[in-house]
Amino acid sequence: METVVEERVGPICAPGLLASGGNDILSLPRIHSATRRDAWTRYIADNQIEDPNPPSSQMFEHFYLSIEAAIAGLGAAIGPEPLVADAVESGQLVAPRGFSSNGYNYILLSRLPFEDDSRKRNFLSWLRRQFGPLATP
Repeated sequence: METVVEERVGPICAPGLLASGGNDILSLPRIHSATRRDAWTRYIADNQIEDPNPPSSQMFEHFYLSIEAAIAGLGAAIGPEPLVADAVESGQLVAPRGFSSNGYNYILLSRLPFEDDSRKRNFLSWLRRQFGPLATP
């Protein structure tokens, strides 16, 4: 087992939702993913954020759909940095609170050790290059 990248998450939304400057991303409607129903709760707890009155919310079946809903301006989602980095870089999304570790990693599994197979080492190196600065060395 080899770690490719540590997962870091943060609240993301379309830039227009925060354009007025008065909105905090945590006050926006929340977009949830059915594949990680606890993402918002966990983010709030992990970052020790006081959150007494969560706003309205919508559930989508997968992270991809929740990210697309955020791009469409439906609210704020918890986005894994590796999955939203391109959208943040292009300006489709903003992440005003940044990203923080959530304890998950993207890993590459193999029945046999990586050290014994140059093809596996090369593939792992290639994967890490795809994640660029997000990758675990």
